[in-house]
Amino acid sequence: MTLDEIREKKYNLEGDSNCRAWGFYLQFYDEELELSEDSLIKQGYRLIHPIKGLPDCYWGGDVIINVKRMPAKLKEKLREKFQEIEMPERYSFQNISLLPCQGYFQIIKNRCGNDYRIDIFLKLISDYYSSKNIDPLLCKAKMWKDDENGKRKKEYTEEKIINTLNHLGGSGSADEKIKNFVKTIYGIENDEFLKKILNTPEDAKDSDYVIDVIKMFWELRTDAIESSSKVL
Repeated sequence: MTLDEIREKKYNLEGDSNCRAWGFYLQFYDEELELSEDSLIKQGYRLIHPIKGLPDCYWGGDVIINVKRMPAKLKEKLREKFQEIEMPERYSFQNISLLPCQGYFQIIKNRCGNDYRIDIFLKLISDYYSSKNIDPLLCKAKMWKDDENGKRKKEYTEEKIINTLNHLGGSGSADEKIKNFVKTIYGIENDEFLKKILNTPEDAKDSDYVIDVIKMFWELRTDAIESSSKVL
C-alpha cells in the first residue's frame, strides 16, 4: 500500500504513524532499514512495515519524548530551558521514530519513566547487552496473567525481544551493540550522549539532569536529520 493510496482512503491515523510521519521515515531510514512504500500495512490506527531479516516483526511509529506525560514541574523547567530556541512539537520529526512493534518495545519504553525518560529506556537496553539478563525487560513488558496462557505469551515475548535486540545490536561488544541500537533507531552517533545516559542517577526524577538529557537528545536528533539532508 503506497502513501498516495493511504491518503486517498483518508484513514484516521495516529500522528506518529500517518502519511506525513511515514513520508519522513521512508526518507530518513531508507538506506539503513531498506523501507519501501509498497510494503506498508495498515493496522488499526497506524501503519507498520516489515523488519527486514526478522520474520513476523514490524516497525511502527513512536513518540520519543512524551512531554504530555511529564509532571507539571518538569514541563515548566523544560520550557524554561527552551526559551531561546524553539522546543520540538509532539509529532515533529525530531520527536518521532520507528520502534519494533513485536516484543512490547513500545510498552517497555512507556513504562520507563512514564514515556519521557529516553535515558532509562536506553540504559535498560544497554544493561541487557551487557548482562544478557532478559528479566528486567520482561518485567516492563508484562501484559499477561500468571497462568498457562500467560506463560506462552511470556515465552513468545521473550523470544521476540531477544531476537530483535540481537538483530538491532549486531555483532561486537556490548558497547558496540548499544551504539548500533541508538544509531539504527534514532540516527545518533555520539559517545558523550551514550556516556551520559549510561550513568543515569537513580534519583534523577525532576532534576536538571533529566532536562539536560532531553535537550541533548533533541539537539543530536536534529543534527542527525539535517546532516542526512532531510527536511524538517
